[in-house]
Parts: sequence; structure tokens; C-alpha cells
Amino acid sequence: MADVDPYATAEDLQSRWRELTEAELARAEVLIQDASNMVASRNPKASAEICKAVVCEMVRRVMSVDRGGITSQSQTAGSFSESFNYSTSSGYGDLRIMPSEEKLLGIGSMRMGYVYPNEVYKA
Repeated sequence: MADVDPYATAEDLQSRWRELTEAELARAEVLIQDASNMVASRNPKASAEICKAVVCEMVRRVMSVDRGGITSQSQTAGSFSESFNYSTSSGYGDLRIMPSEEKLLGIGSMRMGYVYPNEVYKA
């Protein structure tokens, strides 16, 4: 799939989150494009404003962790101990669409139906 026009800009991300450094701005632009491609592949007809909000939230999650998925770390000097806790199952650190965002985008819901293969249904 070719790149779609990004649903958001780094300025949109900053207005929803915080000021970014020059290095963070460059990284945000790349992540925004990746997130926009993901959203467009799931529902290209979703509202532009909803897509912008979802893309900004996806990028904010990645950039707020930005330590390889590490959510906490501890160190001990005596007898040299170090530990890290990772949390990629919650979506932090991964560029992904969360279930609540799928609902906003109108995707991810299951529907049930039936078919009468040999009959014509008459109402």
C-alpha cells in the first residue's frame, strides 16, 4: 500500500501532548506517517478529525515510553542487581490501534447474520 497523506502533523501532536525537541519532531513525523498508513488500511472512510486524534494518540504512546517498552527499572549497588519491567501487552511502546480507538474508527466490531442458501426470504 502506498503512503497516504498523513492524518496529523507534529504540530497536532504537540498541541495534544507537549513541546517536542527537534529530534523528537523528526521521529514524530515518521511515526505519524506509519500510524496514518495503519489507520487508512483499517478504515479509509473514517472521519479525518477522528483519524487525527487516533494517530496522535498512537504516536504519543510510542514516544512516551520510547525506552524499548521498559515501564520501570531498578538497580542495586551491593552485589550488582538490575531489573527491568516491560509492558508491550498494554500497547505502550508498540505502534498499534487500541480497541477503544477501533470503536472510534468504526472497526473491530463483530456482526452476526444469516443466509438462506436455497430459499428466497420474503418479508
